[in-house]
Amino acid sequence: MLQALEQDRRALVAAVSERGHPHADVKEHLVFSDDKSTVEIEFHADEGPRVVVDNVYLRGNFRTKDRVLLRRMKLGPGEPFSATRFLESERNLRNLDILESARIRAPGLARQAHEVTLLVDVEEKKPYFVEAGFGYESERGVYADVKAGDLNLFGTNRSGWIGSTVSETGYRNEIAATDPHFLGYSLSATLGLYRERIELFNQTFGTDTYGASLKLARKLTPNLGTTLGFRFEQKKLFQREGPIFPGSEELYLSRSILVAGPSLTYDTRDFFVQPRSGVFSVFSIDISKGIRNSFDDFLRYDLDVRYFYTPVTRLTLALAARGAVLQTYGPSGTIPKDQLLFLGGTSSVRGFAENTLRHDTAGAPLGGRLALSGSLEARIDLGKNWELATFFDTGSVNRTFDNSGSSGFRSSAGGGLRYITPVGPLGILYGAKLDRREGENSGRWHFSIGYTF
Repeated sequence: MLQALEQDRRALVAAVSERGHPHADVKEHLVFSDDKSTVEIEFHADEGPRVVVDNVYLRGNFRTKDRVLLRRMKLGPGEPFSATRFLESERNLRNLDILESARIRAPGLARQAHEVTLLVDVEEKKPYFVEAGFGYESERGVYADVKAGDLNLFGTNRSGWIGSTVSETGYRNEIAATDPHFLGYSLSATLGLYRERIELFNQTFGTDTYGASLKLARKLTPNLGTTLGFRFEQKKLFQREGPIFPGSEELYLSRSILVAGPSLTYDTRDFFVQPRSGVFSVFSIDISKGIRNSFDDFLRYDLDVRYFYTPVTRLTLALAARGAVLQTYGPSGTIPKDQLLFLGGTSSVRGFAENTLRHDTAGAPLGGRLALSGSLEARIDLGKNWELATFFDTGSVNRTFDNSGSSGFRSSAGGGLRYITPVGPLGILYGAKLDRREGENSGRWHFSIGYTF
């Protein structure tokens, strides 16, 4: 009973305080009946002086504009003082990525002044950054990346960057900016411009693309997020090897494409770099529309589900299942080669060369409108940042426009070593084909940075 009584008393104190009386006090008075069988409880409240916020002063924001910080404050001049909103204001400031620290003080509060001034002291993070890297991966060969930007663009809590990637499979140049509170809401917006030229391994074609993109993202819960993306591209397909088949010349003209679609992400992984438990899944829909052409009139559905489980301390089991479907809706009924789905290689079915899981009689890769793949991997912690991995991969490519090649599942198994770094693992693994066919090699080595799933 005494504990419940104290809880009620504190709740009343909090209710009175939130109306601008931070020094309120509540006392209880118990009145027992003559036979002591019942009791009446009376609460007497002393509100104390009413306290109002006189002004708010900011210090330490040498770069960040005042309005950016004041927008996160839940207390302003002329408003009654509230301890709840005081703490919420401090929490909002500390959650800003541009700040190293934030502290709010109210010097006049202790002496029960009727007006208090809020002193906000912040320390800003260094806004500028440069990142660079180079290396080798089986998917793109030798590569080099560079990225530079400002995390507090013009002091507005917006970020901007410019980056470039060059590899054996092409290059991509990009400039982008992000507003983490678009239009004042808890909505992140990223606008980007890019130029890329891609010539994937084992493909007879390449693409030149200019584009602009807009992505709106919102966190619905700590584990659930949603995005809505828009993309406009000017794309041109070109032939790298062999002639252009008669009747397909129109596919190699410059195409304008508009793509829009939502996605939903669910993530309960315990660690981003090296997950040991949890689920990660993404479902997305792309609605592609060709402008002045119907080749790019299709819907694309993607589902990626990953599951991580650690039954004993040094063993983690990782499971991945992926599927993608293309559905045409335009009059052409066809889809250009650069939009089709391919499997094989480091990120899908290891043991096969990139994009070659299904191929025609001449050995040229075949893409389809349905691709399914799955992977099971056992990751064994050897200590000293080393990890032994064994895996089984399987996948199939279906609904091709060329009926040659196998539509069944092709599988592989293998293993290798990874070295865990602060930014992710470096791994070299060998995959062996379990259904090797005449004329095929027995398997393939794969080198990667980061987990493929």
